[in-house]
Amino acid sequence: MTGLTQDQLRSDRNPPAWFFFMQTDTPVRIWSGVGDFRLPSDSVDTAGGVYRGLGIFVQIPSIRVPLNGAMIRHEFALSGVTAEVLRLANADRATVRGAEVFWGLTMLGPDKQPMASVAWFWNGVADTPKAARTGSQQPVTRTVSLSVGTGEVGRKQKNLWRWTGIDQRLRSPTDAFCDRVVLYNSQTTERWPT
Repeated sequence: MTGLTQDQLRSDRNPPAWFFFMQTDTPVRIWSGVGDFRLPSDSVDTAGGVYRGLGIFVQIPSIRVPLNGAMIRHEFALSGVTAEVLRLANADRATVRGAEVFWGLTMLGPDKQPMASVAWFWNGVADTPKAARTGSQQPVTRTVSLSVGTGEVGRKQKNLWRWTGIDQRLRSPTDAFCDRVVLYNSQTTERWPT
């Protein structure tokens, strides 16, 4: 992570600060602490702005990084929201689908200020948010969740992960790099030099 040493990352004295940024018409900025937190502009949040605090997260989602064409989907959920937040989640569904989402981290120093700029280490594309209400009597629990996927995740899209000529031409119609892959199998031995 840029600007932080291994000792700073491992220290119990430096609490982590997690940041969530969604690029919509009105950007969504959330962070894992209490109160508002102003961040300057950077390569992801080019305007900079105020990140709204959600309090201390009980659980940070495990973020997996896609390898070798694997597609990954993560679910971000916020429980215990007000009826107004639930209404807004339903009203803004169309503007959220397809928006780019970023997840980043920095460490806070003794003065509760960032020790380095936010390292945006994961990003994906948002699906339609879901709003739910559980319980018919008091207390009612309201939850807003957002599914975010990496790469070509989607039920209507073919996963582009094979190394075949056909799949490569779906990515780039004139690229013949993988055309000979069908000639190989697990029992094929290529001798070198030929």
